[in-house]
Amino acid sequence: FNKNSIIKKDNDGDSYAFIGICEGVIDALTYETMLGAKEKAVALNSANLVKKFIKYVESNLNNLKEGLFLICSDNDVAGERMFSELVEFFTIHKIAFEKFDLEGYKDLNDYWLKYRGWAEIRVKIAVLTSINLHM
Repeated sequence: FNKNSIIKKDNDGDSYAFIGICEGVIDALTYETMLGAKEKAVALNSANLVKKFIKYVESNLNNLKEGLFLICSDNDVAGERMFSELVEFFTIHKIAFEKFDLEGYKDLNDYWLKYRGWAEIRVKIAVLTSINLHM
């Protein structure tokens, strides 16, 4: 879902402040709701499809939109595996990323449902004030 939104095109901008990477479509839509219409999220549709997403990104490295990739993986074994594989890939290719900490919550949508108003503020502040961006 939405994977083409991270590729530069002639008719749109070359960057986002943040580019969300989520496991499911509901989490991706939650992300876009939290951060607003200008920011985009990609849904892998399953943590097991992370390798397919990595191949897609790798084949488009020269055309990637600029922005901080914000990894919003679910809080389970598959989500941790997804996170680890993305960290390895982003580190090798010097792509800026950060993890949205969902400790205590199943996924991004679960977090949003519990903290609606404060959720969007927290994610923006957490990323904007991050001193140790992974690159």
